[in-house]
Amino acid sequence: MLAAASALVQTGPHTSAVTSPSQQFGAAIGDDDFLATYTELETYWQRLDRESDRLRVLDIGTTEEGRRQWMAVVSAPENLEDLDRYRAISRRLARAEGLTDAGARAFAAEGKAIVCIAGGLHGTEVLGAQQLIETVYRLVSRNDAETTSILRNAIVLVMHANPDGHELAAGWYMREPDPARRTLAGLPRLYHKYAGHDNNRDFYMMSQAETMNMSCVLYRDWLPQIVYDHHQAPLERAVMMVPPFREPAHYLFDPLVPAAIDSLGAAMRGPFAAEGKDGITAESAYSAWWNGGLRTSAYFHNQIGLLTETAGGPTPLPGTRWRFRDAVEYSVTANLAVLDAAARGREPRLYNAYRMGRHSIERGGRDSWTASPHRPEGGAPDPRFRDARGYILPADQPDFPTATKFVNALLNAGVTVWRATEPFAVSGTAYPAGSYVVKTAQAFRPHVLDMFEPQDHPDDASHPDGAPRAPHDATGWTLAFQMGGKSPASRGGRVSWRAGREGSFFVDPSPGALEVVYPPALDAGSFRSRFDVLILPSEATPGRPLQAEVLPDPASLPAELRARVGEITARKTMPELRRFVEAGGTLVAIGRAAAAARYLGVPVSDPVSAAAGIRPIAWFASASPLRSGRARGQGYLQGAAAAVEAPIGAGRVFLFGPEITFRGQPHGTFKLLFNSILYSTADPMRTAGIVGGTH
Repeated sequence: MLAAASALVQTGPHTSAVTSPSQQFGAAIGDDDFLATYTELETYWQRLDRESDRLRVLDIGTTEEGRRQWMAVVSAPENLEDLDRYRAISRRLARAEGLTDAGARAFAAEGKAIVCIAGGLHGTEVLGAQQLIETVYRLVSRNDAETTSILRNAIVLVMHANPDGHELAAGWYMREPDPARRTLAGLPRLYHKYAGHDNNRDFYMMSQAETMNMSCVLYRDWLPQIVYDHHQAPLERAVMMVPPFREPAHYLFDPLVPAAIDSLGAAMRGPFAAEGKDGITAESAYSAWWNGGLRTSAYFHNQIGLLTETAGGPTPLPGTRWRFRDAVEYSVTANLAVLDAAARGREPRLYNAYRMGRHSIERGGRDSWTASPHRPEGGAPDPRFRDARGYILPADQPDFPTATKFVNALLNAGVTVWRATEPFAVSGTAYPAGSYVVKTAQAFRPHVLDMFEPQDHPDDASHPDGAPRAPHDATGWTLAFQMGGKSPASRGGRVSWRAGREGSFFVDPSPGALEVVYPPALDAGSFRSRFDVLILPSEATPGRPLQAEVLPDPASLPAELRARVGEITARKTMPELRRFVEAGGTLVAIGRAAAAARYLGVPVSDPVSAAAGIRPIAWFASASPLRSGRARGQGYLQGAAAAVEAPIGAGRVFLFGPEITFRGQPHGTFKLLFNSILYSTADPMRTAGIVGGTH
């Protein structure tokens, strides 16, 4: 009786009104060899929603696998009662339209700081999702002064970023009944159905359901002032990496953005020192340059994006005292530090959101020149380098449906887009009715410019004769270029238009018959009767042997997964692919998979390749083909083939060196893939197969 009763007694700053994780799961969050699944998180959050008046659990949409994506909203009960009002204030300040400074100050005095804490984006970085559970519990259960201040002055959006990946990774880990044998190795498929790790590169394209759901929260519905994304990684000489980030920061950001990143990074480090939690580093490998990530796209919307990388995992590492519970505690400390800073600086933080939006509107409404690394003075006063006042997407361009997809990506990112209801003219050029117009005199001007203009990445070498540092991610990504549309900039003149209906989306038609083919099926051969076309994505490359421990024992897998285990090899797989093509099939190899040419006997580097019927489809015609970003040695590409067609027997091979489907974004080059499929000699056309990975 005494033992049973003690589980109900709470001490210190906690209240006994809510169920603890250990009571719910039979283990504490961060215990060795334990992970709570997403299904268990759902059940627990819904229970806390019933037990606590500090919590509302909201459904923000459906995932790619059909789960509900939940977001926990935590604040003081009186704030939750007036939640719509505070959300409207946040939106009004961020948009900054029609507001005076005095009106903005009044809203800032009334409003609450809104902070989004996201986790779980990368499924195998299991800490991100687990710490969300612990953080929600701490906020709804504690009554200390810090928590009370946070709840009174802030609204916390605890957003799960990848429910499907969480369920997959945690379920895979916990499927083993013996805790000593649990492992995350050998995950049988991507931890995001379509994007894998690149679900954190989708936040300006929003091609995935989860990204769409989260972007609606971030850029259209709630517009939080701070967006904090948790990640997990092994670190050297540290256990957690916190802001600030390495240079370069993007030149389109409002100056208040990098200043706030620095100040919040300092605010995060303070509590760790006070609590004796060492091992914190600010030596970040990540920059604040690129767009497309959960925390980086926030910068282009005048929000303060934060990232931490924390070491640790559920399986204890030999020879170390660091445990998964330590990683959870560090994550909670970081969360509370950010929330405390937001609560203490509630009013100026809200007002600064307005100031940044106001700055954007003012700059977009007058002549302005933006300084960039290769134009440090902005090119002023040369009109050629003046920032655009707006962009027009003509309705009579050849591929207007793709231009409409581009507009939908802008709308989903919170950008205001107008559509002309009648013909109009700008600077002597006529445009038809139905054309889209995007003005830069709006709060999210940095995002607008970033989607239309080329990125000018600096040559950030450590010394004049040194090589530039490798960028964290892409250096150029201009979506207008990737989509292949026509969007002339308007750098002067006036036009009147009427707003179109927001929230409408272009819906793709059904992609048709598609089957993922795994290495064992390829090695078995005799698949010409099933497929007209095989597509080798970039990772489907021979000569990249997998570590033995990565490939699980098929006997240990569910029956439906056993046929997936294997790897593409030059010895077994490539001869079967050649037989497929010789029999009349079409093989399409993209990116690194174009190296298949060597194994298929295609002499793409032979001076007499033309005599073998090999035909270049696309090539680099210039010594300086760069349009956006950074390039070194681009002159070596001049004259080189980017894509070739090669006959083999009765079939053909299409080799594409560039990633023509990169991250689901370059609609302008998708046509090369689709045309390759349609160009197949098979008659009648049956199905296309795409080669899948091994795990």
